[in-house]
Amino acid sequence: ADALGTLVEALGVQPDAVIGHSAGAAVAARMALDGRVSPRLVVGIGGALEPFPGPAAFLFPQIAKLLFLNPLAPQLFTMTAGMPGEAKRFLARSTGSRIDADTARYYGRLFRNRAHVASTLGMMASWDLVPLARDIPRLSAELLLLHGSEDKAVPPCVSEEVAARTSNGRALLLPGLGHLPHEEDAAAVAAPLVEAIRYTRVERG
Repeated sequence: ADALGTLVEALGVQPDAVIGHSAGAAVAARMALDGRVSPRLVVGIGGALEPFPGPAAFLFPQIAKLLFLNPLAPQLFTMTAGMPGEAKRFLARSTGSRIDADTARYYGRLFRNRAHVASTLGMMASWDLVPLARDIPRLSAELLLLHGSEDKAVPPCVSEEVAARTSNGRALLLPGLGHLPHEEDAAAVAAPLVEAIRYTRVERG
């Protein structure tokens, strides 16, 4: 969040809306909370905005850290992900999303990139959402949380709970979609997103 805030400052832009998917939703909210951006609207798509419940909150980053420190882990993942059709099967199991063949090929390319896999593990090893969960009720921007009803990566109840704890929050369930709703049905995500951007512009300026 701090790095992106520095980038926005260097570019000399001030976004009216900040949109993030999954972990990106947490980054967007943190930027707004810290004053690195001052958007009228923050949008989360399948937002990972709360720590894992129970022991998983501790175990998940520890497991990721062990994998991150093991130089063979990214290599083993890329070997497995390189098998025909594995990218699409992996995404269906882990996200609940049904993607087309072209999108699956792009994900397969990422999954076979060892540097990308290692960086993802590194991010997960350092992931700590406790401060964000504590601070998000003081978010002043409008908050729209879009969440696929079939999301297997982040439960839809996360968006509902976070929206309920903010003064300007709203959660919208997207029926039949998983953790990658913008890639399964772009129009279903774009429609409420564009409406929210228009509304905040009219209401606030």
